[in-house]
Amino acid sequence: MISVEERLRAYSDHFPSTPSPLDPAESSISPIPETRIGKHLKSHAADIYEGTFNGTITDKVAVIIESRFRTNLIPLILHFGSVLGDSWPIIILTSAESVSQFSASSALAQYVQNGIVQVRVLPQDLMLTDSDAMNHFLTQAWLWENLSPAEHVLLFQSDSMLCANAARSVNDYFEYDFVGAPIAAGGGM
Repeated sequence: MISVEERLRAYSDHFPSTPSPLDPAESSISPIPETRIGKHLKSHAADIYEGTFNGTITDKVAVIIESRFRTNLIPLILHFGSVLGDSWPIIILTSAESVSQFSASSALAQYVQNGIVQVRVLPQDLMLTDSDAMNHFLTQAWLWENLSPAEHVLLFQSDSMLCANAARSVNDYFEYDFVGAPIAAGGGM
């Protein structure tokens, strides 16, 4: 197995080939863009995220919701996959415009092919412009139906991290209904 350090080193200079448009109306990308998964497989993005999950969601799933591609996401997702292990499938919820940028990573494509990671497209009319919009989205049935039948959902963001050498694991917190960082006035921590 490749170490986290090797994965992070391999992607330390990873940048998207084209910037992701902020406004979907400015995009010239079709709703189901043609993408390359790694170096060898050519597919429509729909093949990556439609239908049933490549792996099996049983009682737990990790989810990152990012409508725009960020350069730190691929090493972050690879790290989460390494720390959480194969029993935690990871779902990336993103915009149709960002799917091809996630698919450009051969290491992430290997996780997709092995059923550890799946890239799914957010509803096209969804605008996650601030924390209120995200909070509202987290109350929508669409999200939870897509994560079914998971009883334990780990939501993580681009600024989060799991310690690989921690004495406790995420599973140690299953006894609680909700675990999160304290939120300061103004939305910060």
